[in-house]
Amino acid sequence: MANALDENSRSLWMDLPSPQTAPLIGNVTTDVVIVGAGISGLSTAYELAQQGLSVIVLDKGAIGGGMSLRTSAHLSWELDDYYFELSKRRSKEAAQAYYESQRAAVERIETIARTESIDCDFARIDAFIVASGKDGDETLDKELEGARGAGFADVELTDAPKGFGARALRFPNQARFHPAKYLYGLAEALARQGVGLHSASHVEAFKEEDGKVIATLVNGPTVTARIGVVATNSPINDKVAIHTKQAPYRTYVLAARAPKGALPDALIWDTEDPYHYVRIQPEDDHDIVLIGGEDHKSGQEDDGEARIAGCALGLKRAFQDLARPPTLGPGKFMNRSTTSRTWAAILATNASMSSPVIPAKD
Repeated sequence: MANALDENSRSLWMDLPSPQTAPLIGNVTTDVVIVGAGISGLSTAYELAQQGLSVIVLDKGAIGGGMSLRTSAHLSWELDDYYFELSKRRSKEAAQAYYESQRAAVERIETIARTESIDCDFARIDAFIVASGKDGDETLDKELEGARGAGFADVELTDAPKGFGARALRFPNQARFHPAKYLYGLAEALARQGVGLHSASHVEAFKEEDGKVIATLVNGPTVTARIGVVATNSPINDKVAIHTKQAPYRTYVLAARAPKGALPDALIWDTEDPYHYVRIQPEDDHDIVLIGGEDHKSGQEDDGEARIAGCALGLKRAFQDLARPPTLGPGKFMNRSTTSRTWAAILATNASMSSPVIPAKD
């Protein structure tokens, strides 16, 4: 898979310069080698370094780059594929495990940001699923029961935020952040702890030998470790078992400058298919509103312009009562104007719906 930084579009988060790190030169030995320096890889490195292990992180591209910078940066244990669906397709226990794991992940990000003094615009905010489409109200009723069954005791049926319809489910105490600020701050914390961070270090092969893991780079160096972790967006060590269970999806995001306070500081999803989502990124004298969605299986559609137009239409509907709507600029797909930005990302989804790992019972 091509590196995310090689794509034509650039996300809002990519305006910040990435950490300056050097490629790996020469063979090294360590406790743990991690391939992939996005949020999964850097988070894993942090936890292992906290346990006193020596860690080396390798990435084909930049540290803190890749698909982690193509997100819309919702931090939530609300499930946009719905708890009632996960319970039906897997089990109630799987839904509960998802709830617990995602909540713990958001809380961990908050703790790390506070502990390491990472200024990443982290804030606790409400999330809403708003009823839209012919089955919207029925979906809300099902999800209210499903979310509560998974452990979401404080979810409630309420009025939708202004401009987003009539009814909604409110999920309190969710969060948002600036992913680049967080990842770059996390990289600085890892460097202080002695973790080796190496960009432009493309791993081409893994092998296990004599109880060790050996990662070989395209230009020759090797990393020998007791433990190997693959934290890439799509696994590079297994060409069959995981890939045959994944369905890659393309998703789109449009970001536009909006008047300060014009939209609530909240995470908002609709119930359409494909669905849409909205959030803001606060700036000093204005907000950046992000609306995304219009997902489709990668390689099965060739209508990026229409997908972005669908996002823009949803944005205009949300601001229809405003005297000063967001500035959309030229409206061209993948434009890089100062008034608006569009980008795309690839999501790898379990074709039979994600199934979290459930700890074995004693």
